[in-house]
Amino acid sequence: MGWLSSSKKAVPQNDSSNAELQTFLSSLETTPKPTDSPQESIPADEKESSPTPSSNLITPSTLLPSTISCQAAFDSAYYCQSPGGQFMNVYRYGTLRDCREQWKQFWFCMKTNRGFLGDEEREKRVREHYKLREMKYRVGPSSEDVWKPRTRMVEGAFERSLEEDERMEREQVLSKKS
Repeated sequence: MGWLSSSKKAVPQNDSSNAELQTFLSSLETTPKPTDSPQESIPADEKESSPTPSSNLITPSTLLPSTISCQAAFDSAYYCQSPGGQFMNVYRYGTLRDCREQWKQFWFCMKTNRGFLGDEEREKRVREHYKLREMKYRVGPSSEDVWKPRTRMVEGAFERSLEEDERMEREQVLSKKS
């Protein structure tokens, strides 16, 4: 028992880490908790964009993820700040990497996946989070300047074999020549 009490030393507390912890705890307290009242109705434009099992329309909201992995977000933030991640950034770009965005992603996940929100509200918040992130990266030129986005899903994309597709393609080419 003597070795246990002698190994405990007073660790000086860092004021900035305490302030950061207090900020995080207060943000957890200010997160709205679900109520028993019914949720507000979904606007008409979002009803059209929400995916239905029988619908084969592709809309921006159907492409956004509705779940978020806290483990993946933490791993990304941790790697960003690790010596290996920083060394890679210095090697590629000549500067250290700012990891604030990765940590924001992790803390968003921790606030969202605590269990206080219903499944629908959690999915809505996660989609909105990814929508805002995507809008940030939409500034400037992109591949959509060259390619038109698909508006309908491809039906039967993997139902035929490669040989059948090649045969059908040859038949179409021959029929066009005739």
